[in-house]
Formats: sequence, C-alpha cells, structure tokens
Amino acid sequence: MGKTAVKNGRQTHPNIIFILSNQLRADECSCYGAENISTPHIDRLAENGVTFTNAVATCPLCTPYRGMLMSSRYPTHTGIVANFVDVTSEQNPNCLVEIFSQHGYDTGYIGKWHLSAGRFGCDSPYFRHAEYVPPGPSRLGFNYWAAYNFHLDFNDYWYYEDDLERRYSNRYETDTQFDQAIKFIKKRQSGDRPSFLFVSPHPHHPLYRPAKAPPGYMEKVPEKLKWRRNVSSENPRTTEEMRIYLAMENIDDNVDRLIAFLEKSSLIQNTIVIFNSDHGEMHGSHGRINKLVPYRETIMVPLIFYGPGRISEGVRIEEIYTPLDHLPTLSGLAGIPAPDNVEGIDLSDLLFGKGRTDREEALLMNYTSHWNRFTSQTPEEARRLGFRCWL
Repeated sequence: MGKTAVKNGRQTHPNIIFILSNQLRADECSCYGAENISTPHIDRLAENGVTFTNAVATCPLCTPYRGMLMSSRYPTHTGIVANFVDVTSEQNPNCLVEIFSQHGYDTGYIGKWHLSAGRFGCDSPYFRHAEYVPPGPSRLGFNYWAAYNFHLDFNDYWYYEDDLERRYSNRYETDTQFDQAIKFIKKRQSGDRPSFLFVSPHPHHPLYRPAKAPPGYMEKVPEKLKWRRNVSSENPRTTEEMRIYLAMENIDDNVDRLIAFLEKSSLIQNTIVIFNSDHGEMHGSHGRINKLVPYRETIMVPLIFYGPGRISEGVRIEEIYTPLDHLPTLSGLAGIPAPDNVEGIDLSDLLFGKGRTDREEALLMNYTSHWNRFTSQTPEEARRLGFRCWL
C-alpha cells in the first residue's frame, strides 16, 4: 500500500499539514491588509511561501466548502448543499484523504469536522453523542481521529476518538488542537510513511461572547477599531463582538508553535503546510452580519502554501483558486494521480513558478438563507438576521 510513498526505505512524498481555520476572512490577516491586529507568524508563511490573493469560498458556508475541499465536486453533485448533512465515502468515493491513504499516507484529523448531521440527525444511533463521528465511511478515509462534528465549547473543549467517550482537555480549543497536532507528528517522525494531517480550529465562530475568547487575547485587540468603508453608523456588529473575533491572534501564535516544532525537528524540509479558511464574515459590511452572501467579505479567504525547498518562496499569485482545486492541486504536489471525477483544477505548477491558467471566473452559489436549515425569510426578517437567499 505504501509502495509509491516509500522507496528503498526512504520517504519520497512530502508530509502535508492542512490548517483549516473557521470563518476567517482574508483581510483579517495582516499579509492580506488587516489593520486592527497583526499576524506575524501567518505573515511569515506568506513571506516564505506562496499566497493566493484570489482564493474564493465559492459557497461561503462551512459544510459545502468542506465538502468541495474533500471531494473536488460541486455541492449539487454531492448533495452537500447546507450545514449538518451526512457525508460518507460511500456516497462520495475517491475523496481527498482516501486517495492519499491508497498511496501510503498515514492520515489524521483534529478539530471541527462539520461533515455530519450531528444533533440534527435525530435518527442516529449515537444521538446522545450526536457530535461523534464513528470510524468508517463517515470519516472519509482519516485514520487517526481527535475531532467532533460541531460544538461551541471553546474554553471547555471536548472531542472524540474512536469510541463514545467525550475527552475534555481543560484548555482552550485551539491550544489543545495544536498540542495534538505536534503529538501526532512526534509519534510518526521516525516512521517511513508520509503523513497527511488536517487541523481544523473552530473559532472564530459565534457566539461572540467574552467567555468564548481565548484567555489573554482580547487584551491585545485595540478598543477602538478600524471598520471597512462599507460599514455604516448603524452597524449590526458591535465593537465587543468584533474584538472577540479579532482575538484570532491565538491561532497565529499556535501556527508559530507548530512551525517552530517542524523546524527544530528538521521535518520542515519534507513538509508542506497549507493555511486556509472555509469562508469569511460580513461584520457589518452592507448592513449585514454572518455569511452566505456573494460579497468580498464572505468569499475571500486566506490561502498560503509553505514548504521550504519544495515550492516557490515569497510569491503572490492572482489566479482564482476555489475549494474544488484542493484535491487535484495537493495530489499534484505529492505526485499522486487525481481521480477522473474531480471538477477542480490542478494548480500545483503555479506553486513551482510554472505556467498560468486561463480561468477568469468562478461560479458562486448558495442554496438556502439559513446556514443550518432549508428556509427563506421575508425581506424584513432577512434584514434583521443579516442574510437572505441568493442564487
């Protein structure tokens, strides 16, 4: 099974670490122009890697984005059109990590999954543990598991492994997840198989309450904020809520911890790190909050590839990049053939400073006016809630 990954006892394919942040729009990272906080460690990845300046969340909602990332197929072709739908490899074969597993990769997932019906799946035999995702087709090929489908207990963090026991860390969610990531890598660093690890921190998701913020980080956020020009004086997003969101500097510090470990252990020379997000947030722009709408604030996400000695350094690429492109592009980076049914484009040559694409547009889509249910509102209700259905 690992013949293409190991040759003469030596690893030939790179380790891949994919950091998928949640609800983080691109312009809240300083390498994309943030004005309220700085993200020096994410910036360092950008300065020494490849930054896509037009990475687009083509369906700006958690589950559809994650579904496109894993399958490289449009939501209408997979059925993954809204949050809290069950996704399995039986319905959607040849997902990203299945392909890598078939070529000898040791795979792991840490953090928020959000590719299961969870508490909305009332017929589930695991309903008392609705956010548990059992081993098998529902994990889409991941072997190691320290994850949950969905919850908001950031400072009372819990997750599942391979049984119905909730495991509590008594630490902030993102800190725990990066501890787990480093432990995963340490345990495998002397092995002869390459690893593919996903780390998916949940913040900055609502609820925007001080108790949900990482300890010590709100104090780093200015009390007076700079807002985008399209935010009016009747801003539905409060300053306190925005400051809680901007406590995301915690993720930046955890990225630094992970990279420092990779450098100290010399693993960075055979590792590619990807930093991405599933969608953005309106934060009062055009009088709106939340996501789901085709404005820059929700669709533009950070996307940085970092791999010293393996990909270009200090390059900013303007080509459009969509979540459909992850599977073929990562396959291209690893020298693994992508399945025939992918609907994305292999952009790996761009990471080596080669070629261009002739793509000039991307299809934006949405299927419901509420992130968790198929529903629509009157214009008055939509305005009050900050969203409306669009196609």
